[in-house]
Amino acid sequence: MNPILFLGALLGLMSVIMGAYTDHVVGVNITSTALGVLATALHYQSLYSILIAAIGLALYAPLSPRLTRYLTMCAWVFIIGIILFSFSIYASVLTNASGAVRLTPVGGITLILGWLLLAGTGLMKVRRERLI
Repeated sequence: MNPILFLGALLGLMSVIMGAYTDHVVGVNITSTALGVLATALHYQSLYSILIAAIGLALYAPLSPRLTRYLTMCAWVFIIGIILFSFSIYASVLTNASGAVRLTPVGGITLILGWLLLAGTGLMKVRRERLI
């Protein structure tokens, strides 16, 4: 099992469902400002689900153990970040749980950390191993 690929696909599926729910059910009952905030959360979740799934697919390639560890760590940071970011916005807008929005900047900072880790992974010197 590849939990990174699974969660990336699941987050993508959830973004499509949430987008449809927002457009067809919620959109008529909330302000345009709240709808814009939801659109931002959906946009980020869609993009990050693709990134997470791509990392999950990359983990099927023959990589060094070190590179595999770093990519896995990046993916988990992105997963945690997008859950904190997008889901706190969903909770805030859809349930009026105003306290949930306090997690949004934590999610944003976590996403920034994920990009820094991924950039660092790109700078890593990986020893080429013979596959054959």
